[in-house]
Amino acid sequence: MPDEKTPKKGFADYFGVSDSALRLSSVGLMLVFSTFIGFGLGWLLDKVLKTRPLFTILLLLLGIVAGYINVYRAVKAEGDKDCSSKD
Repeated sequence: MPDEKTPKKGFADYFGVSDSALRLSSVGLMLVFSTFIGFGLGWLLDKVLKTRPLFTILLLLLGIVAGYINVYRAVKAEGDKDCSSKD
């Protein structure tokens, strides 16, 4: 049975990577998923409302913008964390 005072080992401990590297590795997935979600919802709305490319294009662009905003926020948060830990 592990000692209660011993910290749990996580993924980063076993593979020798930092927690921030693991968090930043998901940045690309944020961009891809938000783009696909925007495209899928737009395609679905166009199919239901019979407005062929209108909502597909609009929601695809919205998904791309949302993805870049999420990427910016994630990178900025990690950068702020690194700057505060150096002080």
